[in-house]
Amino acid sequence: MTLTTPGVRRRLPPPAEQRSDGLRFDIQALRAVAVGAVLVFHFWPHLLRGGFVGVDVFFVISGFLITSHMLKHPPARAGDFAAFWARRVLRLIPAVGVVLLPTLLLVVLYVPTAQWHELAREAATSMLYVQNWQLITQATDYLDAHHAPSPFQHFWSLSVEEQYYIAWPFVVAGLTWAVRRLGRKRLVAAGFLLVLAVSFGLSVTQTSSSPAHAYFSTWTRMWELAIGSLLAAVYPGLSQSLTARFRQILWWCGALGIALSCVVITSSTPFPGYAAALPTVSTALVILAGDPRGLGAVRRFTHAAPVQLVGDISYALYLWHWPLIVIAPYALGRDLGFLDTLVVLACALTAAWASTRFVEAPVRSSSFLRGRSRRALLAGLAISTTVVLAATALSLYVSGQVRADAARVRTALTSDRPCFGAGAMDPKHHCPDPHGDQLFTSPAFAKADFTEGIDKCLNWPPYKYPAISCARGDTTRPSGKIALFGNSHAGQWTEAISRIAEAHQWRLDTYIVGACFSSIKPQSADCTKITSEVIDRIRNGGYRLVVFATFDGHNSGPDLYRSTIDAFTAAGAHVLVIRDTPAPWDENNPPADCVSRHLHRVAACDGKASVWIRPDPLHLAASTLARTDRRVTTVDLNRFLCVDGRCPSVIGGVIVFSDFNHLSKTFSTTLAPYLEPAVIKGMRKGS
Repeated sequence: MTLTTPGVRRRLPPPAEQRSDGLRFDIQALRAVAVGAVLVFHFWPHLLRGGFVGVDVFFVISGFLITSHMLKHPPARAGDFAAFWARRVLRLIPAVGVVLLPTLLLVVLYVPTAQWHELAREAATSMLYVQNWQLITQATDYLDAHHAPSPFQHFWSLSVEEQYYIAWPFVVAGLTWAVRRLGRKRLVAAGFLLVLAVSFGLSVTQTSSSPAHAYFSTWTRMWELAIGSLLAAVYPGLSQSLTARFRQILWWCGALGIALSCVVITSSTPFPGYAAALPTVSTALVILAGDPRGLGAVRRFTHAAPVQLVGDISYALYLWHWPLIVIAPYALGRDLGFLDTLVVLACALTAAWASTRFVEAPVRSSSFLRGRSRRALLAGLAISTTVVLAATALSLYVSGQVRADAARVRTALTSDRPCFGAGAMDPKHHCPDPHGDQLFTSPAFAKADFTEGIDKCLNWPPYKYPAISCARGDTTRPSGKIALFGNSHAGQWTEAISRIAEAHQWRLDTYIVGACFSSIKPQSADCTKITSEVIDRIRNGGYRLVVFATFDGHNSGPDLYRSTIDAFTAAGAHVLVIRDTPAPWDENNPPADCVSRHLHRVAACDGKASVWIRPDPLHLAASTLARTDRRVTTVDLNRFLCVDGRCPSVIGGVIVFSDFNHLSKTFSTTLAPYLEPAVIKGMRKGS
């Protein structure tokens, strides 16, 4: 048996024991172990904290198998590339389509409408195999830093693999061409090693500097697939030299390494980086060992029919299990109990077996498609187009609803509606129900109802210099200047203060810094740098008023903020501190989602003031200073958010929060009349 690369001929060792369909028993068992680890981690995370490394095991397996095939038949002509991609299409896309379309239907049936737009986009990016980059955008975008689990987020790993499948044939073709030209057989392995080294180095550096990017990026994961590719390049020669005893040692080292990875690696471990070397190298050792003779118990396990069956359906099982885990609680109206979890697992196994048996297998063996690259690629295009169109239709439906809401909100803000928004909490308006008699902002609208101070004007890691600042109000010839400073809980006041500034021909400049203390006190190097720059710009900016607000999740104490307030007043500005607003702080059940489920009983989404209102050390510091310093004042608007110990999620027909802790732009705007007197007073006192 020979492996042929142009200019290269090698003798293959006796293959690892194979089934009648040509699949290796040991690799199918390895697939079963990998998907099993992922399932245990997702269903019972406390039992196997590092089960997510099963994905890394899959990466190595994929790299090994795909590269082994390409080294036997290296692509040289356009038809070779098309044939390779056609086989990948038949293997991957039908199963993806079969999972994505029903999942979209389940989303419409059970998931709150507030999530539809985002989930439709994720379904489309999953089908297009760019979900990993979508997740990178979410993870590094402040507005999406906390969100409910998506039934599509597990497609990130498939996106990485598909991008590898697109690029890797060109790498193999280039290296085999170089072998023919130069006659150096080791160039293939050397090329793979170079890719591995560069990607691994990038993975290590980005895991420490940008963890979310490192976790999902193709560039920082390529080395894991390259381990499998490198193994494929050296396997024929290396495997021949291994004794049975040494194979046993390799197998045990690899198996123990995988098991250890699942136990010692956790979600708090910097990953992938160095840590991912343990499961990936261990997987390579197990593959290299093959079916080691003399390990009867191991052989019985790897050859066991249930293990082989799970290996056979592992791809479909990976696809199906996560959407069912995410959507089942919505369908049941409660968190999953033990029996619920077992039922969901059984459903995932059944769906995986059925889609493998009745979709994947028939498509792969279809005489109409097999060996016919054009037909296969067109079939894949048709499936992908169907899913993307379905996702687009759902997204357009939500967008239409959001546009209609925006029109209603504009009308309400410009008309005489005393019980609209915060006005419903004003005792002078005598509104019968603080929730309002109709819902002006739908849950889908509320999800996108962020102020510009959080949406476009926020400084968020990695910080850019000079710091981002947005100008609002009268930006040409203002009669006075206001600075808005703090973290995102200051940013939520941008729209309200902008309207006040416009009405009085003042200019508003925003200085919103997220992920840092709003203080000149020492903190991390990045925070110290960005905060110092912003504070210096405010001190030297000629502002009559500095509006200061922040959320302090650490309850750091008032001393942290006194020096910052003093710095502003010393520069001649008046400082107005807005007390931080109440919030539910439940990222798994933000008000918009809750309202989606209780459209006819929005009071069910109210919270307790004792829980939603948290200590505000900045407000405490300002209140203390205000007793002796006329240049400092405070304002507390929480009476418009909570009454009689309850904090409604809907006030005057407006959903109060855009996520689980930031005021929506619409509701913040309705607070402008109640904030305006304090702003006017501060501008009069400022020099």
